[in-house]
Amino acid sequence: IGTRSGLKINYITHGFIERLDETTELSIYQIVLESTNNVIKHAAAKNVTVQLLKYPDYINITIEDDGIGFDLNEKIFSGNGLGNIVSRVKSLKGTIDMDSKRASGTTFFIDIPYKNTQD
Repeated sequence: IGTRSGLKINYITHGFIERLDETTELSIYQIVLESTNNVIKHAAAKNVTVQLLKYPDYINITIEDDGIGFDLNEKIFSGNGLGNIVSRVKSLKGTIDMDSKRASGTTFFIDIPYKNTQD
């Protein structure tokens, strides 16, 4: 994605020793993919950082770009992309917080409850 779009993607992960269950892995992949596609289509960003951190009881996903940002009151659910992200997070019983201001980029903070059955 980064090569075709010219977007520099920084990917950081910590705490993932074993694979997650297939449903959770696929949902996280879809959330990150949709978020990255939104950055490419709408943010006019040069950089995006995707960070996945696994804690004992939850997974944190932070996606931050240096793009044009948007007014949360205007666009929060317009279009399928952002709505799909929110829907996927809710289906995992997670929470999502967004921080965005015009000309200041956008950051998504996502927490998904998760307890590895092998822990």
